Amino acid sequence: MYAHHVNLLAVLVSAIATMLIGFLWYSPLLFAKPWMREMGYDPADAAKMQEMKKSAGPAYGASFLTSVLTAFILGLFLHWMHIAEAARWVSASASPFTPGLASPPPCNSPARFSRARA
Repeated sequence: MYAHHVNLLAVLVSAIATMLIGFLWYSPLLFAKPWMREMGYDPADAAKMQEMKKSAGPAYGASFLTSVLTAFILGLFLHWMHIAEAARWVSASASPFTPGLASPPPCNSPARFSRARA
């Protein structure tokens, strides 16, 4: 399904991936304890932890909607800039079978020798 030439499934998947990476990043597995320490939160303070849990739902919802909006706008921007066509051109020019901007000059190129003498 597309809206304004943007794949909505890709937007949804990218927003979900952003949330999953965020959950992992701020989990006790990675950086929850250093983050809490730097923010001045004490895990032993039950009242503060309860307050954080109450505000987590709306914060997660707002973060998800922001991720969806950001992914959609990025999709619009990439479509507007014709990035898909540019990516195809770069991949074709980087191929060893087709000369292009990504290919180095041949060994016997006059440009190579003129730079060496200069």
